[in-house]
Amino acid sequence: MIYYIATFIAIIAAVNGKIYFKENFNDASWESRWVVPSEWKPKGDMGAWKWTAGEFNADSADKGIQTSEDARFYGLSAKMDAPF
Repeated sequence: MIYYIATFIAIIAAVNGKIYFKENFNDASWESRWVVPSEWKPKGDMGAWKWTAGEFNADSADKGIQTSEDARFYGLSAKMDAPF
């Protein structure tokens, strides 16, 4: 019985969860919302992000970001809509 109650509480908590951050990368303006760090590695060691639907896709309009070079460092950060 306690197992069912715990499962029910976990389901209710998951359903009522607040979304703190959401990004779809479905438009080209993602670059204005995201910042590439510039002080932790030299610019020559940093790789470039590529906005693409990928090589194998079901919907070419559903795009995301992808690392474009091997053996490079990558980093991105974006401001959250609400604090934790």
